[in-house]
Amino acid sequence: MSSRQILVFMLALTGCSGASPESKDVAVEEEDTTQSCASVPSGTVETSGSCFGMRMTATLTADVASCSFSLADWSMSHGNLPEGGAVAGAAVTLSGGDFEGCTGSVDAAAMSGICDDGCAWELAYVQ
Repeated sequence: MSSRQILVFMLALTGCSGASPESKDVAVEEEDTTQSCASVPSGTVETSGSCFGMRMTATLTADVASCSFSLADWSMSHGNLPEGGAVAGAAVTLSGGDFEGCTGSVDAAAMSGICDDGCAWELAYVQ
């Protein structure tokens, strides 16, 4: 028996037709590689809370693909301000300046939370 005949015989015994995978209805689960994060709109934000000490504004630029955002163009140069942050689900973590370790949550109107030292912060979306 030739190798080809043996292969055909084996396929017949196992119930395989030898047809290509494209011709079969096979459900294949694809891994979801997208990150899940709350929507954070790009635009102007206004600060409040004891962490900032005073009201000021900044430009928030959202990166939906990486669930992150940057903060720039602050209306005042006041200490070590946050440079951005990351969003995971509805949780947010600020980064940069004196805001490392500041965490909170995101909703339709603002991001807000506390820092390791207990001060409160808020970045409200300006319409």
